[in-house]
Amino acid sequence: MKHRLARHFFPATLVAATLAMCPAHAAASTIVLTPTKDNTLFGPTDKSDGLGDELFAGRSGHGDIMRALLAFDVVGSLPTGALINSATLSLTVTTPQNHASTVNVFTLLADWGQGVSSAARGGATGANAATNDATWNVRFFNVPGTAWATPGGDFALDARATQFITGSTVTAEFASADLAADVQSWLTNPAGNFGWMLRAQDEVSTGIAIRFASRESAIGKPALTINYTVAAIPEPTTLTLLAGMTVLGYVLLRRRR
Repeated sequence: MKHRLARHFFPATLVAATLAMCPAHAAASTIVLTPTKDNTLFGPTDKSDGLGDELFAGRSGHGDIMRALLAFDVVGSLPTGALINSATLSLTVTTPQNHASTVNVFTLLADWGQGVSSAARGGATGANAATNDATWNVRFFNVPGTAWATPGGDFALDARATQFITGSTVTAEFASADLAADVQSWLTNPAGNFGWMLRAQDEVSTGIAIRFASRESAIGKPALTINYTVAAIPEPTTLTLLAGMTVLGYVLLRRRR
C-alpha cells in the first residue's frame, strides 16, 4: 500500500517542488500622467483660475495668498496590484524669477473642483469664481455645503516634498518616498485621492509668487512620472518542463500496466 501511494504522489510532489524553485520575475514600468484637474486659490477671496494657463504658489504683488491644487487619475492609469517604486511631480516654471522661493507639496484631505473661471493675462489677480471652482473659502463654488473645514484648503500638515526654486529654475521636480506612498495609497483607496497642494513656504513677502504651467498650458504641462512594478506570472523553466515530461511518462506507464 505504501509503495502504491509513493508511486501516485511522487510526480505531483516533484512538480510542486519544481514550481516552488521557479521565481516570479517582476517587470518595472514607467508611466507619465497629466492632471485631471488643477486650480489656484486666491486668499482670502472667492477668486479662482480654473481655465488659466498658470498655477501660482506664494503671495502676489496685490497681497493675495495663492496656493495651487492638482489631482491625477491614478486608478484609471495603473494596473491593479501595482507596487509604486517612485513618483516625481514635474512643473515648468513659466516666468523668469528675480527671486528664490521654497515650495512644498502637501496631501489634500478633501475633494475640490475646477470650473471655467479664467484670469486675465498675467493671472495673478485671479478671476471671479465660476460654479464648481475651488476657492480659498469653498471646495466647489456655488455648491451649498462645500466649505473647506479650514479656509485656504484642507491638507495634511507634513510636507510630502520640497523644492527650492531660483531664478534659473526651468523645471521644478518634486520627488520623495512620501509622494510615492501617496500614489500607492490612492491606488489602494481611490476614494481618498484628492491630489496635492503646492504652497510656498513664505506666504508673507509680497510679489515673490512662483508661476507654473497648468494643464491648460500649450507647453510644459504638469507631469507625474510613476515607476511601478507588477509581479509577472512565472515563466516555464527547463526544470518545469522536465517535471511535466515526468508526469506524462508516469501516466503512459500506468496505462500500459
